[in-house]
Amino acid sequence: MGQRVGPEPRKYRSNIFIKGRRENLTGEAFLKQRFSETNLKQAFELFTTSANYNFAQGQVNLAQMYINGRYVEKSLKKALY
Repeated sequence: MGQRVGPEPRKYRSNIFIKGRRENLTGEAFLKQRFSETNLKQAFELFTTSANYNFAQGQVNLAQMYINGRYVEKSLKKALY
């Protein structure tokens, strides 16, 4: 009936939960809303948390905020860091 039968044990993926991914997605949602100061502040905090978890896309989004000067002062040094 469509289910596999065999002696092999079922393999579970270990990468279901990726640290920093949820924070990055929530931060992106705040940026997509109207640009208000509170949304930018929350997005910055979430991207910082995501970047601290070493999530690559969170690091990129945080760097873009520093490059464009959204909510923070423009700083290429901090963006490269």
